[in-house]
Parts: sequence; structure tokens; C-alpha cells
Amino acid sequence: MVTRRWWQKLYHRSGSSTAAAASTRTISPIMYEFEHLYQMAMEEIGYAIDSQTSSYYAYDLEDAQAAVQACIQLYNQLPITDKWNPWAEALQQLQTRLDALPLPIN
Repeated sequence: MVTRRWWQKLYHRSGSSTAAAASTRTISPIMYEFEHLYQMAMEEIGYAIDSQTSSYYAYDLEDAQAAVQACIQLYNQLPITDKWNPWAEALQQLQTRLDALPLPIN
């Protein structure tokens, strides 16, 4: 259910920002989707960091974990030509930030 909430955030974004971003440079649709997922994962980790002392932390952490996993899964599906070192390093840093978050207290 929490993951569903995360996906709802993903697909209810404004279409105007999508068009503007796509017009600034030419990238493959899967690469555009990967970059979008990466930004969403960064945001979700930020929400989890901000909510560590609140009752929402467990849900925000779960959303962050789902977002990072979706990003990693899509990265693994990218064609070899789209996989370049800065993205691999960025994903490692993303995973490191997620792993540094404490487990929620039940």
C-alpha cells in the first residue's frame, strides 16, 4: 500500500515539466524515465531523513526503499550505451544514503 502511494506520486506529476525537460535535450524514453526515477528516489530519501522523529518515518523509509529499488531495476535494464560511470556512482551514493538511515522503532 505504501509503494502504491509512491507510484501515485510518480504518475501524477505535471505534464508541462515533462515536456520542458524533454525539449532541452534528446534522450531515450527509458533514460528519461530512469532520470525521473532517480530524482524521485532522491526526494523520497529526503522525506525519510526529514521524518525520522515522526510517526511517518516507517512509511517514508518504505517509500524510499521502493523508489531506490525501482531506480536500480530500471538502471539494470538500460542499454549498455546509456550506462555510464557517473550514473553508477550516483546509484551507489543513493544506496549508501538509504543504508545509512536507521530502522524504524516499532
